[in-house]
Amino acid sequence: MGDSKKALISNVQKFSLDDGPGIRTTIFFKGCTLKCRWCHNPENIMAGKQVWHHQTRCIGCRTCMNVCGKGALEFDGKKAVWNPQLCDNCGKCAEACPTQALEMVGGFCEPQEVWNRVKADIPYFERTNGGITVSGGEPLLYAEWVKAFAVGAKNEWNKFHLAVDTAGNVPWTQFETVLEVADLFLYDLKIMDEKLHREMTGCGNQMILDNFRKLCQTGRRIWVRVPLIPAINDTEQEKKARAEFLKDCKNVEKVEFLPYHTYGIGKYEALGWKYRL
Repeated sequence: MGDSKKALISNVQKFSLDDGPGIRTTIFFKGCTLKCRWCHNPENIMAGKQVWHHQTRCIGCRTCMNVCGKGALEFDGKKAVWNPQLCDNCGKCAEACPTQALEMVGGFCEPQEVWNRVKADIPYFERTNGGITVSGGEPLLYAEWVKAFAVGAKNEWNKFHLAVDTAGNVPWTQFETVLEVADLFLYDLKIMDEKLHREMTGCGNQMILDNFRKLCQTGRRIWVRVPLIPAINDTEQEKKARAEFLKDCKNVEKVEFLPYHTYGIGKYEALGWKYRL
């Protein structure tokens, strides 16, 4: 990753209202350095193309079984049953499926290709002081691509506004790459306790906290986002630790608390994964 020419993108979502100011288009990148147990976009954890299976769309035509060379699909008498443990994500089944019961998540895109898809919405951005948000996954895994995208967009629209939605768990050099082009950082602070953070996300939080401190020193605009997970990071201990950590950062404009939900469970089922929270 880090290529300025192509990035692995799962979705370009127009008319987003929760990813920064105004009406926005959010670009979702595949690949994340964390594995949060509550993640509602699990299709963006893995840095690679993936098959996912929407069994309710299956019409039982068996076309997918005829092209699968791994034996990952069987017929139960009515529908195809997919075994993700045997699947190598080659995508042949998705290409053959007439109803999109099997789909590939993720495609490689160049910066200009994505900009061409979203620039028709500039009038909406201008009327609402909106713009583009890069999210994921972790968009800073593709920092060079993000920079190239922003530079190209600013050449065509001088009011271009870029928000970077990040968990912060990348080397600081990735931040440095986008500092000149990012207008706003949406910074996730998930859990303050290091041990609990490691248990719930698969990784410690030292780099995340260090990068946040460095970002504060740059003077860049920051919105802190906290996914509130009951009995995990909504405790008094977590609240006090969070407030203490944030109190000296003068360029934090606001703190957003995102309510816990389970809307993403269907995605886990489609990926053949177990929801772990």
